Amino acid sequence: MSITIVSSVALLLVAIVLKALSNFYRGPLSALPGPWYTHFTGIPLLYTRATGTSRQHLRRIHKFYGPVVRVGPSEVSINSLDGYYKVHGVGSRCIKAPVFDSIRFSHSPMLFTMRDPKLHAQRKRVLGRGFSAMKEEQEITIRRLAELAVSKIKKEAQDGRADVYKWWRCLAVDVISEMAVGKPFELLKSGGQDLPVFKALGNAGPSVILQVMLPSSLLALTKWSPITWLRDVGQVTEIIFNRVSTALNEVLSPSCGPSMVRHMLNEAELSKRPVLSDDELGSEVAMMLVAGSDSTAATLTYATWEIIRDPDLRRKIEDEVAGLPEDFTSKDLEALPLLSSALEEALRMYNPAAALVERIVPPGGISVHGWNIPGGTMVYTTGWLVSRLEEIFPNPDVFDATRFIKPSHEQSRAHVPFSIGARSCIGMHLARMEILVTLATFFRECRGLRIHDDTTDDMMAQMIIPNEQDASQLARRGWLFGDNITPGYMTPQGGGAFTFGGFTSMQMFLMGGVLVIILIIGVAACAGGGSETTATDEEAGDDDKEEEEEKDD
Repeated sequence: MSITIVSSVALLLVAIVLKALSNFYRGPLSALPGPWYTHFTGIPLLYTRATGTSRQHLRRIHKFYGPVVRVGPSEVSINSLDGYYKVHGVGSRCIKAPVFDSIRFSHSPMLFTMRDPKLHAQRKRVLGRGFSAMKEEQEITIRRLAELAVSKIKKEAQDGRADVYKWWRCLAVDVISEMAVGKPFELLKSGGQDLPVFKALGNAGPSVILQVMLPSSLLALTKWSPITWLRDVGQVTEIIFNRVSTALNEVLSPSCGPSMVRHMLNEAELSKRPVLSDDELGSEVAMMLVAGSDSTAATLTYATWEIIRDPDLRRKIEDEVAGLPEDFTSKDLEALPLLSSALEEALRMYNPAAALVERIVPPGGISVHGWNIPGGTMVYTTGWLVSRLEEIFPNPDVFDATRFIKPSHEQSRAHVPFSIGARSCIGMHLARMEILVTLATFFRECRGLRIHDDTTDDMMAQMIIPNEQDASQLARRGWLFGDNITPGYMTPQGGGAFTFGGFTSMQMFLMGGVLVIILIIGVAACAGGGSETTATDEEAGDDDKEEEEEKDD
């Protein structure tokens, strides 16, 4: 019996070794450049994804190996402008990876996670009509809520410190909720204090990662975990969906104003056009909140910080917005070259759609820079890397507020903060308007700001701004790296303080991701003894027909 077991184990080990050698010498990706260990395993990349450092890791190995790099036995990373358009542009047949099937906020799939191009096109047309119907209302809503957010910041600053990131998060959630269901969640009234949905949205990133990394049976156990943070993460989807469901039940009441959901329901009643079910509506609104709250707030926070840390830039923008009429519109703001350019530079550096994106190569394969990538291969791209191509953006890790005043053609093509093609972010116009209006309002009302003395550049540095290293040596040795993030503060010249205190990034949520899995398994084992796994994924493109259909809508 023991001899049989030993023989079986030996045969298994031999099979593994032979498979590894086959991949090394004759595998479909064997000719591609990349670290030697990627012939056998993709664990190093998986580790960096779990710790939130995958983009820095890929940036370094791309500098050493080139634009097309093997990162696993059947995985390839692509980092070039042409390669990005090949994978995500109009006409691409690369589809989302199966991992997106795991991300849910209810029983229904969402636009963000739909893998089938036809189903995605149908859903996007339905939601697109809702966004189009709110074009007139959205600017009025954003202006009113932005003024409220700025007034809250000014008031809080009088007592010492105002948490800027907190108020930008509250603003983003209230804008999305009012646009979607006709009534804000009113986070701006309380600053999000004691509101479960505010805390849940802050934990949405780790919740999505756990949905991807864990089977549903283990994921369900997190709700009863003795670890507070893990328990909070386990309850995220339930809290968000329940809050959205409550709002949807009131969407047609007199207390709610015009909204995307109300428009879609009225359209269905008048024209008999198909509309989404309650569960599908709930999933889509929940995803809008998750995708549009922290990403917008983070971009706003870093744009504010970058402008204030440069006194000359701050004064120029203050003077620029001071010339606006009292009833300024988004068109007035678009005519301000410096503020508009600073916004685009903030979107480039602090890309809201910067997650590592997975796509499956179609059966016929694709060719990128002369390298043939066979069908079925997993390819990774990210707008974060594209926005840091040094041949397109000189000094890519430096915030240059004038960079987009007169961008080159290549810079315009490489500026993909909301991705490209049919799967580009459906809310990108709303996000741009919200950030622009808020920055203009903030710098009109809060002149003479300065960075708090407690804040240093290192404190605000995070995974978006990696420290410079010797890329070739690091890639050669296959090292893995992490970066830290710490709160920072801002003060007006008059006294009170504006703070980025409490700012957390996806990296901090993902640090120790492997440890979290171990803890969950431990909890499950204890339970049995007593009683019985980035984007802000970005969206990408499909085929020309889908693109044209969306333009018609």
